[in-house]
This record gives sequence, structure tokens and C-alpha cells, in this order.
Amino acid sequence: PGVQTCALPIWRLDWPVFWAAIEEVRPASLMIAVAMLAGGVCLRGIRWMLIVVGRPHHVADFLRATCLGYLGNTVLPLRAGEVLRIFAVHRLTAMPLAKAMAGAVADRLLDAIMLGIMLTAVLAAHGTAAAGIEINALDVTLVAAGFLAVVLAVIWGRRLRPPVGLFAGRPSGRWVALVLR
Repeated sequence: PGVQTCALPIWRLDWPVFWAAIEEVRPASLMIAVAMLAGGVCLRGIRWMLIVVGRPHHVADFLRATCLGYLGNTVLPLRAGEVLRIFAVHRLTAMPLAKAMAGAVADRLLDAIMLGIMLTAVLAAHGTAAAGIEINALDVTLVAAGFLAVVLAVIWGRRLRPPVGLFAGRPSGRWVALVLR
């Protein structure tokens, strides 16, 4: 049953439609898309490095870790590539794991803030009908609360250390070894 479940999309694929779509791909457009993806990956790695280190340092290692994260997100469930990139930069640069993790969290928070800004701009310009989504008060409240939580954490981060520390107990050596493996 497991193999059949995985192969089901291939068996049910409309192959003539699939090949017709492949034939419509323009090589120039594909090369531009690949170049933009590669540029985006490089910029993300450099941005993460600047967040963590504050200056150009270990550029190649951050780029390797970012590529590994993309690979992990593609082939592993639950965006496990994010964890892979944290451990990769920790191992490649001998950076403390907590510093690599804090940088990765800050990097993703910047993504979330930018997505929020872009969504707000689209909704302001075109309304919810153009975006094909329905937004209710709970959605707006959750997004606003998340944004406010990030702002408060940045402003009062040091004051939050003691209460957060209560939940941040060290995992046992067995769990650390399992995750590293």
C-alpha cells in the first residue's frame, strides 16, 4: 500500500497534458527563473550571515548552509531544512548553536514582516477580492498580535530572558545525539 500510495499521482497523471506543458516551457524564461532563484538563495544566505555576524565572514559557509536548508525543505517534511541549515552553519563555522538559531529565527521574522507588508500593500491596492481570499477580524488580530509580539521581543528582549529560560531546559544527551545524527 505504501508504494502504491506514492506512485498513485504518477499512474493517474494525464501524460499528454504533462508533455504538452513541458514542451511549452521557454528555455530563456527557465534560465531567467533559475538565475533569479540562485540569486535569491545567495541573498538569503548573505542576509542571514549579516544578521548573525554583522559583517562579511564565513560567506561560503552560510551559502552552503542555506542551500542545504533549501534541499531539506524540498525533500523533508515540516520544513526540516530550517533545522538543517542551523546545524550546518553551527558545524561549518563553529558558531554557537544558540547564535545560529537566533539568527535563523530573526531571518524568518524578517521574511514574515516583509510578507505582511506586501500583503497589506496588495490588499490596500486591490482589496480582498483581487487576492482571492477572505479576511476576517480573527485573521487581522492574529497577524497584528504576532507582529506586536516580535516588536516587543526586540524592544524588551532582555527582560524576557528569565521567563523564557524556564521553558528552555537543556535536552538530554540522548536527544541531542539523535538530532545531530
